[in-house]
Parts: sequence; structure tokens; C-alpha cells
Amino acid sequence: MIQSGAIKTDYRRYAGSLIMFSFAAIALVRWNSTGELFFLVLSFRDLIASYFLAKRDKAQIEGTKMMAILAYISSGLPLFYFSAPFGMEVKLHGLIADLLTIIGFLIVTWATIDLGTKLGVSAAKRGDKCTKGLYMRVGHPMYWGYAIAQIGWIVINSWNGAIYIVSITLFILRASYENKVLSLKVEKNSDILQNSAERKPWTSLLGESRSFKKKIQFKITFGLNLWAITFYILYSL
Repeated sequence: MIQSGAIKTDYRRYAGSLIMFSFAAIALVRWNSTGELFFLVLSFRDLIASYFLAKRDKAQIEGTKMMAILAYISSGLPLFYFSAPFGMEVKLHGLIADLLTIIGFLIVTWATIDLGTKLGVSAAKRGDKCTKGLYMRVGHPMYWGYAIAQIGWIVINSWNGAIYIVSITLFILRASYENKVLSLKVEKNSDILQNSAERKPWTSLLGESRSFKKKIQFKITFGLNLWAITFYILYSL
């Protein structure tokens, strides 16, 4: 059942932020044990998601708890990819996987910047549907980015094909359900408008505009991803 959560305190955003922070910690552990660039960049991506989830806009319409659970399972599934069997690593396969990782996560980063405080793991309607940046050119670019980044795991280890199929299936389910939620109309009322007007009063004190926030978000996401890639290269030398 789709629920309207416009007038309720959004405590679940902190729970979601904590879950994504935990995923980031696990990704770092996996990177330390495998040396795979994917896990390093994924950890920073999850940290960024954790930040934006804590700052996200209040949902006007929320999806079901079941879809929320599936969304978080989908987000954590990449942590289970297998590395190449010991002694059977192929350098070319690793390079291909790293290239796909970089391309995929650049798309994910761009999509994250476009969404900003509309970002959410589970399906929810937060204001108007995002139609700028990548979202103006293709539907659900973040899922496309993840799909590209994860293809490399099949190259590294064929056993990852099963995980990849499950991951893509969950992406399709999430995208389809998100389209359904975003297509719903919200009745405007004083509570919604008041909550919107009172949210983040410090922004008015600082004179922060949407364009300024977008620049800050770009610097954070792009800078962390670039640092992760650079650190990985230096670590590999």
C-alpha cells in the first residue's frame, strides 16, 4: 500500500543513512581484502548517499515497506561479488572491470548531483519529478550507471553472473515501482506547504540558493570519487 508521509516526521531517513553508512564500511573492508577499485568507489558512493539521505526532502508519498526492503537489498547486493579465483587473476580482465567501474560510477555521481536532496533508496515522491541533467535524457540513469559498473564482475569471475542477473532484476522492479509512485498526484495543503517552508531555516540565513547547493554537491561527489580513483592508482603502484 502506498502511503502519504507529507505530515509525518521523517525519522526513517536517519535509519536509511545509517544503513548506507554500514554498507560503506563493509565496502571498505572488501576493498582492503580484494584491492578491487569497485569496492573503494562504492564505499565513497555509499557515504555520499548516507549524507544526502540524512538531508533529504520530506516525502509527500512513500512506497510500501516491502519495496523499501527490496531497495536496500538491491543496494547491498554488490557487496557479495566474488573476486577472481586465487592464482587465476588476469590483468586485462581487471583493467576492463576498472574501466567499467569508472564509467558507471561517473554516471551514478552525475545522477546523484541531479537528484540532490530528492535522493532516496526506496521509492518516494519528493516534490516534482527530476527532469534535469541526465534525467532529461534517460530514465533512471543511476540504475544504468550501476548496471555498467557491475558488468566488470562477470569478466572477473563468471560466477558473478547470477548475482548480476538478480541485481538487474531488482533495478527493473525498483524503476517500475518508482515510476508508479512518481506518477501519483499530491494534494497541496497547508501542512505540506508549511513543512516545506520551515525545512532547513539555516539556508535562508546563509543565503544559499539551489544553484549554490548544486555546486557544493558536485564538488563533494566528484572530489571524493576522483580521490578514490587516484588513491587506488597510487595504492596499486
